[in-house]
Amino acid sequence: MGTIGARAARANRVLYHTTFRTPRAPRDAIVSRMSDHPPETVEASLDALIEAVGKAAADLHDVRTVLTRARADIAAHNTTVSRDVVVSARRAVEHLRGVDEALRRVLTSLETRD
Repeated sequence: MGTIGARAARANRVLYHTTFRTPRAPRDAIVSRMSDHPPETVEASLDALIEAVGKAAADLHDVRTVLTRARADIAAHNTTVSRDVVVSARRAVEHLRGVDEALRRVLTSLETRD
């Protein structure tokens, strides 16, 4: 066995390849890939995902607060926003939808495990 850092790095690679590299993979393929890994790898992958989701939740909460204030400020002062902001916002929404789909597949795979 490697160190905890090596296990976490391996878990991140496994998570990335099983979830994000094949976002359109059929549910059965994801379940199969997860069950092909030794239990400690799956456990480490889930630990890494739990940590990432926790950090993302806190970050998203903070971002939501800032965005809400900015939207109110823009409306109150009738200011214009550059096209780059609109494009970036659309990209962020699409990215979040992809993350939502990937997480949904992970949860579905966990629910249908043997």
